[in-house]
Amino acid sequence: MSEFTAAVLYRPRYAAQVAHAPGIDDFVKEDDELNAHWRYLLLRDPFLVEPPQIEWLFQLSQTVPLLYYYHAEDHGWGYRIFKDGTEVARLDVDYESGQADAGHANARAFCVFEIPEHTIEWITRIDAQLQAPGPKAFPRLVSAREELADALQISDLRWMI
Repeated sequence: MSEFTAAVLYRPRYAAQVAHAPGIDDFVKEDDELNAHWRYLLLRDPFLVEPPQIEWLFQLSQTVPLLYYYHAEDHGWGYRIFKDGTEVARLDVDYESGQADAGHANARAFCVFEIPEHTIEWITRIDAQLQAPGPKAFPRLVSAREELADALQISDLRWMI
């Protein structure tokens, strides 16, 4: 059995906006602090398959930049960035196939979270490695996730659902 982590992350300065967002009780199980840099939402639909849940994220992202991050321990990991009512970046890594769908990864989109430039450059290099043709070695796919989590300071986000 694999473990699954999925959460929507946002910067603490938006906590009041999120807490008062229309529909929050319909779509969110938990809103809490991850660390000094991030807060997280645990969604009722953690896999983002229900259209109303996704639409709610688009609405909230009109005023609050959001980072959806997931890690299915045995299967893969990825992220989606929502800003201004749209999805501005997406990365999906599949351990089983050794493939990464990084065509819309857009590391520059992390700028909306006021990430330092050296971290953006690092994410750009990781995305480029993942976009290279052909299967990737499993250890590289795993280490890319660990490095991204460390760089974003979200390593404490583990096994939350």
